[in-house]
Amino acid sequence: MLKDGAMPTVFCWSDKGKEWIKVIRHMERETQADESDCEGEPDNVADDPSQPSAINQIELLQQQLSDIQAELHNANEQLKKSKQKAAEEANAAIKIISDVKAQAQSDID
Repeated sequence: MLKDGAMPTVFCWSDKGKEWIKVIRHMERETQADESDCEGEPDNVADDPSQPSAINQIELLQQQLSDIQAELHNANEQLKKSKQKAAEEANAAIKIISDVKAQAQSDID
């Protein structure tokens, strides 16, 4: 959209050529310039010698995530058990207090 009062100056965009940009990719050991279209197809990653290490790294991260999820599950189970034990102890304390009150009331009468 144009601003109010603005007049368009370009009416045919098909005459414009494709502008090339310089993309700099950072590699593990060097930096190389690649003059390619920003909408160009990605390089073939199958030729990348670092790909197996990347896959191993992904598998390692997945294993770490799985371990953390297992730890979280165990911590949640322990928390549930602790809550249940605390509730049982609170109920026992309430019963003792009500028994003491009942005994005190019977002593008063």
